[in-house]
Amino acid sequence: MVKNMKKKLLLIFLYVIKYLGLFYLSRFITRKALRIICYHSFSIEDEYQWKPRVFIRPETFEKRLQLIKNGKFQVQELDSSLERLKNNQLKSSEVVITIDDGWY
Repeated sequence: MVKNMKKKLLLIFLYVIKYLGLFYLSRFITRKALRIICYHSFSIEDEYQWKPRVFIRPETFEKRLQLIKNGKFQVQELDSSLERLKNNQLKSSEVVITIDDGWY
């Protein structure tokens, strides 16, 4: 019961900051930073039910990739992005996705 209430409050909070434009503001503030999204493990069966903070469902991952695409982010390789970061040549929409699925 308490867990569901916390989840609902978090969703309400996220909707409020979205409609206040804080996501756009944070994107603007971090435009010269390298964004790295790290995933640990993908759920093949029901692993997300017993370790939801470690395993991501394929459907959820697809939705997140769609958000990256809709946000016009450019997915880049880590090595080349780090080089551009070092040379102060990052693109404002650059993002790196890393996957450390050591359990598979």
